[in-house]
Amino acid sequence: MPNIIRPELVLPQLDLKPGMFIADFGSGAGDFALFFAKRILPEGRVYAIDVQSSAIESVKSRAKLESIFNIEPLLRNLEAPGGSKLPDDFVDLVFIANILFQAPDKAVILKEARRILKPGGKVMIIEWKPEAAGLGPPKNFRIFPETISALAKNEGLSPAKEFDFITHYGIEFIK
Repeated sequence: MPNIIRPELVLPQLDLKPGMFIADFGSGAGDFALFFAKRILPEGRVYAIDVQSSAIESVKSRAKLESIFNIEPLLRNLEAPGGSKLPDDFVDLVFIANILFQAPDKAVILKEARRILKPGGKVMIIEWKPEAAGLGPPKNFRIFPETISALAKNEGLSPAKEFDFITHYGIEFIK
C-alpha cells in the first residue's frame, strides 16, 4: 500500500529545531526519519523505530548512503509495554504516521509515546482520513480523529493543532 503522505508536506507543520531528540514510531524505510535527521543537526538525534528488520536495514542503508550519522535505527515492538526501550522523559517529539490503524492495542503505543516524551514535548499523529477514497487501508481499519483524540486524552496528552494533508489528517498533542 503506497504511503502518499510526503515529508515535505508535514515538515513545515512541525517546529523542528537543531538539537531535538525525535522518536519516529513505525519508521518503515525511514522517509520521515531521514528528513528529521537532516533538520536537527548538529546535536539532534532521531530514533527510527520499527518492528520489521527489513525496515530497520533499509534505514541503516539509506542513512549510510546519505552520510547521515545522527539517526539510530532500532528494532523494537511498540505494542509491548516500554517497547521503545528509550528512557522516560527523553524525546522532544514522537512522530506516529500510518501505524495506529493496524495496531490492535493503540493505547499501548500512545502510553509509550507519553512515557518517553519530555514534559511539554509533542506527539504528531498522522492517519488516513476515513473518507479518503482509492488508496490506503480498507475503510473499516481507519480511525476517526475523534477516536485518536479520546485515546490520547486517556494517556494524558492534550490536543494542540489539527492538520489536513489531503488523504490524511494530522493531530498534534502536547504532554
